[in-house]
Amino acid sequence: MKIFSLSSVTLTSVESKRLSSNIIETRTKNKLTTTQDLVSCIEFLVPQKVKNQFLARVFQSIRIEVNQELNALVEFLNQLPKILKNEGVVSIITYHSLEDRLVKNFFKTGNCKGDLEKDFFGNISKPFDLVNKKPIVPNDAEIKLNPRARSAKLRSAKKRK
Repeated sequence: MKIFSLSSVTLTSVESKRLSSNIIETRTKNKLTTTQDLVSCIEFLVPQKVKNQFLARVFQSIRIEVNQELNALVEFLNQLPKILKNEGVVSIITYHSLEDRLVKNFFKTGNCKGDLEKDFFGNISKPFDLVNKKPIVPNDAEIKLNPRARSAKLRSAKKRK
């Protein structure tokens, strides 16, 4: 488990180790067959007022790992320079910081790590130019209509000639 922060609670590495070891210990005694089984084995680790946020993050992290979502995104991003025509525009909506960091780094530098690569002559080689310097985020009216949009960020880039 990674360290993450909620509005009023930060999960430290010690707490995340307690969380994961508690899940492992519970699994050795009983099968975790439902989401409620998982919730019941970890809910005592978090204050009641941030319980829903905490559990949402836990389930999100499990989903991301099980589905290998970040690996799929990296694979897609690495294929973009080959499949996009010159001056073609790509737009990607991200919903959490892990995805957004990968997309931002790729659009700025041409790789997901964010390292600037230089050619033989020392010129920075990057396949894309940013369409917008900052991501487009939903305004208050959009969030009111669709609360799930609150974390969305739209980034666009144009492939260089």
